[in-house]
Amino acid sequence: MRDNERLFEPNDVQNRSLIDKYLQARDRIWRFSSKIEDHYIAHTARIKLRPSLIGFGVCLLLFNLGVFWDNYVKPEILYFALAIRIIGVTIPCLCVGWLLFFWKNYRLHDWLLSASMLLIACAINSLALMREAPANHKAFLVSLLLIVCNIILQLRTLPAVFTSVGISAITTAFMWPVLTTTSPGYWQAVSYMYITAVITLLANTRLDSTMRRLYLMMLKDQIRHDEISRENEELSAFSYTDPLTGIANRRRMEQALRTAWTGAEANGSPLALLLIDIDHFKRFNDTYGHPAGDACLQLVARTIAGQVRHMTDLTARMGGEEFAVLMPGADENVAELIASRIHSALVNAQAGQTHSVTASIGIASCTPQEGSTIEELVSSADKALYMAKNGGRNQTVMAA
Repeated sequence: MRDNERLFEPNDVQNRSLIDKYLQARDRIWRFSSKIEDHYIAHTARIKLRPSLIGFGVCLLLFNLGVFWDNYVKPEILYFALAIRIIGVTIPCLCVGWLLFFWKNYRLHDWLLSASMLLIACAINSLALMREAPANHKAFLVSLLLIVCNIILQLRTLPAVFTSVGISAITTAFMWPVLTTTSPGYWQAVSYMYITAVITLLANTRLDSTMRRLYLMMLKDQIRHDEISRENEELSAFSYTDPLTGIANRRRMEQALRTAWTGAEANGSPLALLLIDIDHFKRFNDTYGHPAGDACLQLVARTIAGQVRHMTDLTARMGGEEFAVLMPGADENVAELIASRIHSALVNAQAGQTHSVTASIGIASCTPQEGSTIEELVSSADKALYMAKNGGRNQTVMAA
């Protein structure tokens, strides 16, 4: 099943229960509820399209090869036979094949095939009547047509029943004059046709029920797969996200830093790292309590994330009251500009509050070259942060 054609969401409990109910049923499954039935028809129609077109084409080819038999048995009807086979049957059936290939109204696919089979049944009986063919010959040809409908084309149960009854009725109508006036041999031939219709219909219904069960099992596997994928996505997001602030965590930053370093080294582009520490946060936490401290961390995280370049930069909480901003492609001037914006944004975000905090920022920027390491970049930013804190806090220091 295609990814963009999902029938149920993993948490669709009602429909999951319905699938389990169908699978637990011991009887044959004749029809699903409306939503599942529509999807089942579309799904099976796509699977059966190629085999159906091939089987349909072979059936048409064999039907048209019968013109040689027409010419052998009764040459005087050759042109009438050609007209019936080509104009009356082949051209309309080719149009049906075109519709099957391009038309996405899958519910009508089987009904189009059904109409084609009924048309072929009319042609077979008409040609047999023109050739004055014996009853057993007619019954044999019609029985082959029933096998094509119910076994090869694998029509759904309702179209299969309609087609089988229609073919049998058409053949009986063509043979009715001789059935009422001649020997019992004609009735034996018709009985053979009826028996073939019943047997092939039983096989058709059994096959349809089996396909429905397989489809339900596929749906169940799809739902389970979606559940596992969703759980893995949640676990992945959890493992790379700081639960308090909602931004990236230290693990995600370290991974992104390695990737950015490799890219900058290959491209010869600059790379900047900002380390940010909330000033006197322990004193703030002890004075106003842990809930206020958590709210402060969330405010600072939102403020920093709101000032960075959203398409390229990564903001992360490294632990405690320390944050970091990774800026691929940024030189010293860009990094200082972002740091200045963070200072201003922090002031504006806490305007009017009775208690507020400031932050110290250390910046390191370089263009990775052979012999330089990530650890040197991080160490330089950490030293710059230490200088900012020792120099009076609430300031930015650029590493040498």
